[in-house]
Amino acid sequence: MDGCSEAAACESAIMQSTSKSMTYKTLLSMPKPQGWEDLPGDILQSVLTLLSSPCDLLAFTATCPSWRAAFMSVKSTLLTLVRPLAIRSCASSGIPEVWELFDPAKPTICLHRVTPPDFVREMEFECCSYGQAIFSGIHSSSHKSHAIVNVFTGTYVIPPPCPLIEFYSVTFCGLTAPLDCPNSYLLVGGMSSLFAWRIASNNWLEYPYTAGCSYLEQFVSFKGQLYAIDYPRLYTISLEPQLSIEEVEVVWSHQISCHIRYEPLLMACGDMFILLATPIGEVVRLDLSSEPAMWSLVKIEEEELKEWAFFFEDKEIYQPRPPLACKNPQRWGGVGNDEYYASSLAPHQGNSNGLMPSFVLPRIFMP
Repeated sequence: MDGCSEAAACESAIMQSTSKSMTYKTLLSMPKPQGWEDLPGDILQSVLTLLSSPCDLLAFTATCPSWRAAFMSVKSTLLTLVRPLAIRSCASSGIPEVWELFDPAKPTICLHRVTPPDFVREMEFECCSYGQAIFSGIHSSSHKSHAIVNVFTGTYVIPPPCPLIEFYSVTFCGLTAPLDCPNSYLLVGGMSSLFAWRIASNNWLEYPYTAGCSYLEQFVSFKGQLYAIDYPRLYTISLEPQLSIEEVEVVWSHQISCHIRYEPLLMACGDMFILLATPIGEVVRLDLSSEPAMWSLVKIEEEELKEWAFFFEDKEIYQPRPPLACKNPQRWGGVGNDEYYASSLAPHQGNSNGLMPSFVLPRIFMP
């Protein structure tokens, strides 16, 4: 692997005010005050809620086994409280094929570098999903339809060739769960069919769209269910026992028209399931408890959405994938009800096939 390990790089960034040569091994070997490892779990959990950066969490979990156990017990609740990391082509080396991870709050500090496989230079970048960069084979001469590359290690998975013939017609790509999960799938939306590949399987599943569905624009997981949108229609996606989609009956509140001024993004935001128009200005929330489900207008300044910050890839280009979100960004100097763009933190370098600046979930939240 190129450079220090991710853990060493993060720890070095945290401790740079006292020693720029601090390493992960040194951190673990430092004498610790007696009794720290015996602190009650509730105290440790209260400390965890005060941490807002991936590097802080990594240092916390490296302290001792009991501290790591405390983190694991509340891991899922911390996901929305910690800002994501960002990834870009390495600007300092002048070699676009080298990627670097950085904290968006400290964009000048590189936390980790990785060299991806050479063949991705011939492929089209689609998105980052669960810590994996996904590419499609629009320009590939290696007969690879897709590639899934780990942004932290550079290791990759190559699915069998997708039956989708024309890759210019890809409407979205994404993983349904982290790659190591037993039921993780790669979903690929085409203009006439939805395709799904179960990780490590030998074939793709295909579901041709019915007459009522033109094509799916994006999908998102919310409370264990996959939802997809062909705006303004909403669908559920089922992977077992077979691939299928089913339209969800929804009505629109009398407060709004179903036609939002901007192309909306379907996303989960904590316990809220929303359509978010960009730039942020119009938001509708889906109430799944009513029969039928109802979209209702949300006034951001009056709702809990004002406590959230949203992380997009690019301001100028519409991307059919949901942004990442972070709650209470004031804890790390951010602003609630605001937008952050990876493209503004790291202008893209190299040709159009290279990795585009993106936000990724911290590795510590992966299985």
